[in-house]
Amino acid sequence: VEADKFYDAVKTKLDEYQERSIRRMTIKRQTETAMMISKPPVSPINDSYSPFSKDRIQPKKLGKKRINPADIGRPSDFGHLSHVGFGPQTGAFDSSNIQPEWKKLLDTV
Repeated sequence: VEADKFYDAVKTKLDEYQERSIRRMTIKRQTETAMMISKPPVSPINDSYSPFSKDRIQPKKLGKKRINPADIGRPSDFGHLSHVGFGPQTGAFDSSNIQPEWKKLLDTV
């Protein structure tokens, strides 16, 4: 009985998903057809405009460029100038060569 209920619930969800997919595809086709019908007028600058052409110029994306590992170099002149650690036996923070504001904050924790 439980297996039948589970099967029915899964089948219902899958049917709903399929209906949504069909609706999306129908809307997409209608949009593409409308774009083909409402082709913009030909201008002297771009006389071979086609919204589906692979050769058309893509607009540049604004924003930050993704960084990959090849763009990152090794650190140079690295120096360990300060240290903050936690002593589980003492339950306190150990620090050396840190700003007084940070020292005061760590002492209150």
